[in-house]
Amino acid sequence: MTSDLRRRLLLLAAVMFTLWALWQVRDADEPVSRSAPARRSGIEAPVAGMTPESGRLMSLPERSKVTEPVRDLFELPQPPAPPPLARAPAPVAPPLPFAYLGGISDAGGTQVFLSWSGSTLVAMPGSRLAGGWLLEAVEPGRLVFNYEALQQRQTLATGDRR
Repeated sequence: MTSDLRRRLLLLAAVMFTLWALWQVRDADEPVSRSAPARRSGIEAPVAGMTPESGRLMSLPERSKVTEPVRDLFELPQPPAPPPLARAPAPVAPPLPFAYLGGISDAGGTQVFLSWSGSTLVAMPGSRLAGGWLLEAVEPGRLVFNYEALQQRQTLATGDRR
């Protein structure tokens, strides 16, 4: 048997199978008569919603009312409340940038010598100094400074008894 003859026989068998399948489908599409219900092994299955005696549809029983509230199944949960914000600490003046070098008292008042960033400053009470500092008073044993931005006072010990 040649391969050409084998191909033709397979094609013929495929066509015949296709025709047989179409014939089977056409028979299945024909309507079934409803005049006599078919019985299988002595058990008859009732059609849903019909009474066996009348063949009419039955009415459904009355539903009871729902008394509890209906919850939304797709509701997103509420996020937790944010924690209360902590109060920021009150601002504090920076540490004194001055070092006491000495002082002179004469008839014109008291002058003090301060070291600041490698340079020497001469100040009297009421002098405005670098960094926003004000020398408020020269008292025995200490200098009183005021940081003007925050109105906070700081003292610097001098060691003098005058």
